[in-house]
Amino acid sequence: MAVLLETISLVKNLKLTHIEYNDAYSHLNKSTLVQESNLFNEKSLSVLKCVDLLNKIIFLLNQVGRE
Repeated sequence: MAVLLETISLVKNLKLTHIEYNDAYSHLNKSTLVQESNLFNEKSLSVLKCVDLLNKIIFLLNQVGRE
């Protein structure tokens, strides 16, 4: 119970005046993704690189509807 009260006290004392949110992929454009897509042609694929590229593609596809 004491930990909960201490946490509540800390949250009340915390004063955030401004939180700025930046998308991790906000700097992307289509031509960059086209160039990066060549990694799918490599003999040994890196799972992390592929997942990152697919996330970027999905991000841009979602941005099309918002513009």
